[in-house]
Amino acid sequence: MSIKKNKFTFICALILILMSITFSACKQDEIVASTDKFDIRLSEVNDNIKLAKFEYNSIFDDDSWKSVVVSSDGSTEQFKKSVIDYLIMSHYKDEENKKNGYSYSEEELNDMLDSAKQNIEEDKIKSNEYKSLNIDDHVLKKYIKDKMIENKHQEEFNKRVKIKEEDIKLLEEYIDEYNQKLPPLTHFILPGDDEVAAHFHVARTVVRRAERRIVSLTSQEPDLNPLIQKYVNRLSDLMFVLARYSEEVENKKWKSSNLNI
Repeated sequence: MSIKKNKFTFICALILILMSITFSACKQDEIVASTDKFDIRLSEVNDNIKLAKFEYNSIFDDDSWKSVVVSSDGSTEQFKKSVIDYLIMSHYKDEENKKNGYSYSEEELNDMLDSAKQNIEEDKIKSNEYKSLNIDDHVLKKYIKDKMIENKHQEEFNKRVKIKEEDIKLLEEYIDEYNQKLPPLTHFILPGDDEVAAHFHVARTVVRRAERRIVSLTSQEPDLNPLIQKYVNRLSDLMFVLARYSEEVENKKWKSSNLNI
C-alpha cells in the first residue's frame, strides 16, 4: 500500500512539473504583437534583446547596458516595445527583400553563421558572454542576413547616388550669390529675430552634426567618398548665409512693408 501511495505521489509530482514546464514554455511563446501577416512572440523578443545586449557589450562597458534598457521610471517596457517595433519592421523588410530578389541560400547563411561564431570563439570574453546568454543560432543567423542585405542596399545606393565636384560648385555659387546681397559680417550672429532664419540655423546645426559623424566614419571607412564631407561642409555654410539673408534682407523688407500699410 505504501509503495502504491509513493508511486501515485511521484506520478502526481511529475505531472505538476510537466504542467509547470509546459505553462512556462507557452508563456515564453505567447503572442505579444500581431499584424495581418505574422505574429511576434515573446521568445523572439527575448532572443533579440539578448543579441542586442551581446552586441552592445562588445562595444561599450557592461555596466552601461542597464541605462539603455531601463527607462527613467525603472521599467523595461519601453525598450521591449522598441524591440517589437524593430521585429515588425524586420518582418516587413523580409517580404520586400524576397520580392526584390535580395536573399541568401541556407548554405551561404550557415557559412556566415559558422564564420561569425568562430570570430566570437577567438575572443574569450565575448565567447563566455555569448555562451552565458544562450543565444539561439537562428536569431544570430537572421541578424547576419539582415546586415548583409542592408550592406547590399547601401552598395547599390552608393552606386546610384554620388557626390560630384559639380554639386559642391553649385552650393558655392549659391553661397556667393546670396553673400553679394548681404553687408559685410561685422558682429556675432544671435538667431531669434526671424522665424525663417531660426529654422536655417537649426538646419545648420544638424548639418554640422552630420559633418562630425562623417569625420568619425571616415576613420572606419577609408573608401568613403571624400567629397561627401566637403559637400556637407559647404551645405552648412549655405545654411548660415541663407539665415543671414532671411534675417537681414527679407525680414527687413517685411517690416518695412508693414510700416507702410
